[in-house]
Amino acid sequence: QLREQLGPAVGAEVRSVATGMGAGVCAGCGGPRRRRGREPRKVVGLFGDVEFERDRTDCRGCGSRAYPADEALGLEPKERYSLGVVEKALFLATDSSYAKSEAGMKELLRVNISHGEIHRLAQKEGELLHDTFEGLRERIFERGERAELERLEAAAPVKDLVIIQADGTYVRDRGSRDRMEAKAGIVYSRKVRISKGRNQLVDKQTYGGVETMKAFGEKLALLAAQQGAFKAKQLWFVSDGDLALRQLRK
Repeated sequence: QLREQLGPAVGAEVRSVATGMGAGVCAGCGGPRRRRGREPRKVVGLFGDVEFERDRTDCRGCGSRAYPADEALGLEPKERYSLGVVEKALFLATDSSYAKSEAGMKELLRVNISHGEIHRLAQKEGELLHDTFEGLRERIFERGERAELERLEAAAPVKDLVIIQADGTYVRDRGSRDRMEAKAGIVYSRKVRISKGRNQLVDKQTYGGVETMKAFGEKLALLAAQQGAFKAKQLWFVSDGDLALRQLRK
């Protein structure tokens, strides 16, 4: 009932924002933009589907195209789902299958999104996270921008104990059948008992990849820095006796 009541108001506010936006300036070159007509858009949101029209603008300097209303509303280009829908769907998918996430979105939020679309969104988000993390690794370990690492460590809390675990195993690529080593790491500091014989890691951060051991170790170190590992009172590193993992610990 609340969704039905708020849906029209949310839609009206979106259309109001879209109508009131100016052309603005180009985010790339800073040049002035000019209106080049209006285009319709439909977005699936948490309060129902919203349809509206917004201005299309072109930059007088570099010629790039933009939709100021989309930017103001936080809508990604060509994405039919709002950020709220994406976040909720991916949150469900972290602990259940894509099919169950689809059912959960429909039952709990009355949002129709297929399991295939949730999988697509997960792949898209994974690529963004990978690019962001890889960029951070390159700046710190390849270019030597240590200020980035200092900011990570400064923002992390001081903990009594941080535990890092790492392991690896060989797998084959489905296409080429080439053999490669998959590596995984986890960083955590707290666990709670949720039932008899069952504990949950409440602050765990994980990373896995098939890159070189050097790149994997650097990314695991960044994850550990975010968790406050290098200023904790105790730091444990847990792995088997593999030589590469012993070197990673050092």
